[in-house]
Order: sequence, then C-alpha cells, then structure tokens
Amino acid sequence: MPSSFTTPSHVRLVTCLTAGAILLGIATSGCSKGGQAVAEKGLSDAATKTKETPALAESVIHPAVHEAHEKVVVPVVTISDKTETMVHVAWSTPPGTAVNDDAPFRVRWTTSEGLAEVPPEMRAKGKDVLGGFDVRVVATKGTPEAFLTGEVEIVVCDAESHSVCLPVKRRVEMSFLVGHEAKPKKETVTVPLPKAK
Repeated sequence: MPSSFTTPSHVRLVTCLTAGAILLGIATSGCSKGGQAVAEKGLSDAATKTKETPALAESVIHPAVHEAHEKVVVPVVTISDKTETMVHVAWSTPPGTAVNDDAPFRVRWTTSEGLAEVPPEMRAKGKDVLGGFDVRVVATKGTPEAFLTGEVEIVVCDAESHSVCLPVKRRVEMSFLVGHEAKPKKETVTVPLPKAK
C-alpha cells in the first residue's frame, strides 16, 4: 500500500467550497485557486444578501410611517369669545391596541382662523398622552365661527406584547361655533386610531 495518498483535485474543490461556506470567508490552505475563487464569490454574494436583509426591529414597523397625514374631521364644538374653552382630544383605539408609552408624540397646529391665538406646538412621550391631550382655544371677538387644523403624530402597538407597532399621522380639522359664555368650559372630541397589525 502506498505510504502517501493524494486527494483528487475535484475532492479538494468540494472540500474547499464546504469549508469556505462553513467558516464564512476563512481561506483553506489546501484549496486550489479555482475552488477558492468560487468559494469567495459565494461568500461575497451571501454577505451582500445579509446586508440587504432588513433588521428585525425594522420589520415590525408598518410602512404607513411614510404616508401623508390622514384627515380626521371632528364634530363641531361651541366655544366663547369671552373666555377660554379647553378642548380635550381623546383617542379611540380598537381592542388589543394601545398608545406606545415610550414613543414620541407631536402635535403642530398649521392653520388657524377666527381664534385669538394659535395653540402652541406640543411634544411629549406616549405615556403623557395615553388619554389624549388638551387644546386651549379662545375665539376672536365678533367672529361667528372659527377653524383649527393640526398634524398629530403618535405610535400605537399591540397591547399584549408591543411586538407590532404602527406610526400614525393624522390631520385633525376642528370647526367651532362662537358664543358669548363668560364661564370657562371643557369640550371633548375623539380621534380614531388604527389597529396595530
């Protein structure tokens, strides 16, 4: 029996490809140049595919984050031109969906007509607006009606595990009838939020 044994080249090539795939790019000293080139190309392609695969954290974010603000028109509210009215904007969420406590919340008022002043922009965390938020409005004296439009951004998630979250953008449009009450009052409107799925 011969004292030494030479591995055929086709066996070395298969061994090289297998070892290269397992070791993810670590060269095997016994590979032929052709086998090593094939292995390196396969590993390069695999690395490219790995870079193109989205991270798990990104995969649970619904693509609606890139869409424009969806319009929500709330019922008409009566306010006064003599004192402030506090309008509470409440959320209506489907069963199993909740506001994300730690996600950012923002409301920015973009259009105002017939009001003495534009409400300030508000930035907070979801935990600060779990039950909604308040808007202070006062009508301009002598005007019969007023209008206010704002952009609301909030994040909702599945209430059980928060494994699926949905960034929500809403364009809230409010219409007001103006009275002359001297006593401050509070009104409530509701903005529906979608199901996180």
